[in-house]
Amino acid sequence: IVGALLPGFPSLGLDPFNGEEKGMLAQAAFVKSKYPGVSPYFVGGAEPESGAAVLLRYHGAVAGFKKAFPGLPASHVIEVDTNGTQSTAYSVAKQAASRIPAGSVVMTQAVNDEDTAGVWQGVTAHGGFKAVTAESFGGDSYGMSQVCSNPKSYAGAWDLEPSTWGPTALTLVMDQENGKKVPASTSILGVQATKANGMAGCK
Repeated sequence: IVGALLPGFPSLGLDPFNGEEKGMLAQAAFVKSKYPGVSPYFVGGAEPESGAAVLLRYHGAVAGFKKAFPGLPASHVIEVDTNGTQSTAYSVAKQAASRIPAGSVVMTQAVNDEDTAGVWQGVTAHGGFKAVTAESFGGDSYGMSQVCSNPKSYAGAWDLEPSTWGPTALTLVMDQENGKKVPASTSILGVQATKANGMAGCK
């Protein structure tokens, strides 16, 4: 069952930490290809009030950033609390950007597509940076539209493929009913969608 734990039935859910880490690594590859040798900053949108599972998304992004750019000072990672809204994400990110030296490359990411856009827009509005990049997370229609409209800034969207959740859950339940052994828990990692690979659906 998607997003629920019911005794006797397989569970299907997201892989919040690893999915967000993969998204960050995709953004890091994008940044390294455009700005070789750079030591970027990361402004990450967290949403601690929504619980541990959502906070894992932010921690996954931080882990990916540190893996891609090892040894950077702690000051290169700036957490902002978006409270789950794009407008708040914009305000807190714009304010936090004042802590970053002018001329820097700044990477942004948050716990969903709308929050990511707010963080990216806020840092961009602050101004004075060499570049501000983003990796959308979730892959809803808004996130994909950002990828299509801003290909020089958006590395892509980490697409959680929600259209596959129902069919996958149904297959697991049917296999179980037919006597096949199925895993108790299945996690959806997601895939990278970009304008170039066609998965963002840009026209």
